[in-house]
Amino acid sequence: MVQACLTLLATGTCQSADCTRNHVVKFCQSCRLICQDVNSYESHLRGHVHAAKSKHSSISVFCTTCDKNLAASTWDSHIQGQKHIKASQKINRTPQIQPQEGRPPRESLHCRFCDNDVKATGWEAHRSSLGHSRKEQYFLHKAPSDVAINDKGSALILPPEELDFETVEPADAQQGVTRQLTIQVTDPSTSYKLVQVTVTGPPNKRNTT
Repeated sequence: MVQACLTLLATGTCQSADCTRNHVVKFCQSCRLICQDVNSYESHLRGHVHAAKSKHSSISVFCTTCDKNLAASTWDSHIQGQKHIKASQKINRTPQIQPQEGRPPRESLHCRFCDNDVKATGWEAHRSSLGHSRKEQYFLHKAPSDVAINDKGSALILPPEELDFETVEPADAQQGVTRQLTIQVTDPSTSYKLVQVTVTGPPNKRNTT
């Protein structure tokens, strides 16, 4: 397998026409995983690891009355439950409160890379683990990719997924493949002029400007 271009991972783009590394890199957000090519990405999506992660992933919120974390999808039923109502009555507070951002359990730390809670006594061991290292590398490599797609100095290119042409078949390439994009300016005091568009392809093809 051809390894991913390190320049692409570090900066979000590669302008070297002589680069022989893979430039079709895919990111799985839910699994914090970098896939080296389209085939491995599609294989990952069909796998049981991705399916299990997607099934059990949920946003965590915190109930200040009950002093506990719970899944955001269960919030409405939680504040209507008898335990929550009784806990609210004890402290003379209305049960109809707003959820707060999820918090790690006591004597625990939250790892934002792995999106899980780790006991404080095992924090250093967790940080040095292979699983944490892989997820940390995922975010370090994905950040410049997101910047290259979305951040153009107060201008956003929407929708970002349209910037990826995936695999273009020869027959479709002969007829031409188009994408419709919108440039959204977030700073009304600034004016923009489109002066260049660069299309990057496989490593054995030159970039087209």
